[in-house]
Amino acid sequence: MPTPMRRRLRIARRGLVYTTALVLVLIALVLAIASQLLPLAESNPKRVAAWLSERAGRPVSFDKVETDWTRRGPLLRLDNLRVGAGDQAFTVGDTEMLVSVYAGLLPGHAFSELRLRDLDLTLWSEATTRAGKYAVCRARNSLPAIRCRRWKAWASCR
Repeated sequence: MPTPMRRRLRIARRGLVYTTALVLVLIALVLAIASQLLPLAESNPKRVAAWLSERAGRPVSFDKVETDWTRRGPLLRLDNLRVGAGDQAFTVGDTEMLVSVYAGLLPGHAFSELRLRDLDLTLWSEATTRAGKYAVCRARNSLPAIRCRRWKAWASCR
């Protein structure tokens, strides 16, 4: 290969390495700033509720929000999460929402993860439905007590 061609390739390779290093430094800087601004979410729970309501497409409310930064990204702990308004409100309970900053870059991995703590579900099926078809009951006293199963567990939904 002629000398001018080698020189151009060396300059191009050096430019690519510098650009990659600059992009990585900028990403680290953005993540560092985000981790320092995360406690602002604790002081503005109404904004967090409005953001979640916009994403869910229905009203979302909770009693308390706590934030933490993990190795995977920001973690929001929501106490007594409720989805919906009025008579249509559904109490989910204590939840954790983890935004995985790096997992969203990988194909097939979820960007966010919702964890339900101390889940208490009542599943039921009617005699007219096929076996294996269950519904989640809203009120315990409105069960058609044909086949019921109660669950108390830690659930992780992706």
